[in-house]
Amino acid sequence: MVVETLYVGRNNVFSLRLMRDGEAISLLAITGYELHLSNGRVFSDVDRFVEKPDGVVEISVGDLLTEADVGSHRAYLVTFDPVNAAGVRWPDFKLKVRA
Repeated sequence: MVVETLYVGRNNVFSLRLMRDGEAISLLAITGYELHLSNGRVFSDVDRFVEKPDGVVEISVGDLLTEADVGSHRAYLVTFDPVNAAGVRWPDFKLKVRA
């Protein structure tokens, strides 16, 4: 399982590569993203998700995290596109938030 670490109030960026059947997906049709944390927080501001080549999405939410988020979370990403308007849920990963 992928493990990422972010720090409260910092401009941390982490990346996820979205793959299907061993191949990186094309991000061209993606219209939105949501990052879900196990404490119920959801981040969906489109400016927080930057698409890179080879199916990589850079996510920058460190400066939005608070002391209430400190700890270990099972997190997951949801992507939206015209064909999947209800969203595609990607596999869980572990996100550590530190003060």
